[in-house]
Amino acid sequence: MKGLLTLVGTLLVLPAQAADPFEELLKRRETAFARLDETAQDALSTAQRRADELYEEALRSSRTRFIGYRDAGATRVQVRYDSGEVVIETVTPDAVEAATRVLDTLEDLTKSEGEKALPALGDLLAPTVAPEPESDPGQRRQRLAADLKAEPPKVGIPGKRWVLTVPMVADHLQRRARRYLPLIREAAARWKIEPALVLAVIHTESLFNPDAVSSSGALGLMQIMPQYAGKEVLETRGHSGSVSRKTWFEPHFNIEVGTCYLALLSGQRHYFADVPLPETRRLLVVGGYNWGPHRVLQRVLTPIPRGGLGPAETHRRLARFAPAETRAYVRDVEQRREQWGRWLEEGTG
Repeated sequence: MKGLLTLVGTLLVLPAQAADPFEELLKRRETAFARLDETAQDALSTAQRRADELYEEALRSSRTRFIGYRDAGATRVQVRYDSGEVVIETVTPDAVEAATRVLDTLEDLTKSEGEKALPALGDLLAPTVAPEPESDPGQRRQRLAADLKAEPPKVGIPGKRWVLTVPMVADHLQRRARRYLPLIREAAARWKIEPALVLAVIHTESLFNPDAVSSSGALGLMQIMPQYAGKEVLETRGHSGSVSRKTWFEPHFNIEVGTCYLALLSGQRHYFADVPLPETRRLLVVGGYNWGPHRVLQRVLTPIPRGGLGPAETHRRLARFAPAETRAYVRDVEQRREQWGRWLEEGTG
């Protein structure tokens, strides 16, 4: 996968008119990934159906929460990036079996290599529950069994529902940001976008959840809509082939496309390139990233001349014409841009 991302990253920075030497290879790799996606999706659908039956409630991944499964759906994992905790549930009659499943799940959550169904949380889990090197599995199983909460069995369900809530460390958001900072710096430098702005957009879009998916179909860290922003970026860079769903979630690819799209909105296309004031242009770019650039052009800028719109008036017009979601989005991104800017200046990242 790393090789594919390198090739795609190279593809994105090629001039639009240049011949793409990687096109055929990319197509072959994408075809292979599409087949893997189908197999993984079939297994996921089977596990989801079983979990929905066992837990009598349907949970699905969102922008700020990841829902995963183990043991063919008998074990369900909720990674709650918004509240900073992981909830592990499993249905079985036996407490020891429940503890074993939870222990295996915790170990899987800390792995960072290979294909895996659960995200790699690594150092995000609180030390009191994270797997300890050289620790005795039997003793850990006993401790976990004591911490598990059991709900009474329900009619028709083969076993109790065991639950363990695992807190994340206090600075889990900053640690997740630090994971992607090299990719963010690289893309920001390439497309001449402020790194703090990219950090703020990712923070607002997904809370640095690489598996984020919205109800409207936006994917990954920067919540790319493949049929809109994604398509525009790839066509601008001369790529005409399809990209598999799996690839859109890859952090390297997702950050590259999202940052390139910010650059297109900012000055490399016709959208807001003629707005002379940098602060005004940034507000319009952020609003366009959320609401769509055409809506911002038609409802915020028109008929006011672009050169005559300052930051204060831009805020007023966004407040008057943009929906509440976009107004809140612009406010949050602006505030977080300042926060991440200080974080970078302090050398925390």
